[in-house]
Amino acid sequence: MSNPIGIPQDVLNQLDPEYREFILSSGMTAQPPINESHWSPAFREPGPPVDRGSSQPMEVGSKRTIERVNYSLQVMSPLGERPGRGWLVILYAHRGGWVLGDAGAEDELLSRLCVDVECVTVSVDYRLAPEHPFPAGLDDVWDALVWLSKEGNRELGIDPWRIAVMGGSAGGNLAAVVT
Repeated sequence: MSNPIGIPQDVLNQLDPEYREFILSSGMTAQPPINESHWSPAFREPGPPVDRGSSQPMEVGSKRTIERVNYSLQVMSPLGERPGRGWLVILYAHRGGWVLGDAGAEDELLSRLCVDVECVTVSVDYRLAPEHPFPAGLDDVWDALVWLSKEGNRELGIDPWRIAVMGGSAGGNLAAVVT
């Protein structure tokens, strides 16, 4: 049987025979290595709307954008009075494979956290590849974390000792690295 998918024969020979047969009969074809793939900024153009059900972002106390040197922060603050020590804050890095997405991509999730947890949410609009290669996005998330710890109390009313860091998919990777 020929090898239309580009997996080296010595690797195929190491696979379970049933799995090897499945792969070879799946109709997959060889793809160029990722570093030889074509990239187009058009990949970021919005596609058709996605039905996300009836969920909408929740009403928060305030929403604002803070511009930093290389990126921006989308900040949601809860309704009500600031606790004595300051609000808990969640620093969030969005999903998107390091090449797609923005700080507003998770408004529904972040507004729900802001309301239900009674915390400030800060979403980082980090720089995206390939225009900004690694470690640009990571540097932005790190800078946001440092900024929150130093300026967050004065600027946002947060408790700098209560910063949670999270993210979705690629953003989860960035969150793990900075913590």
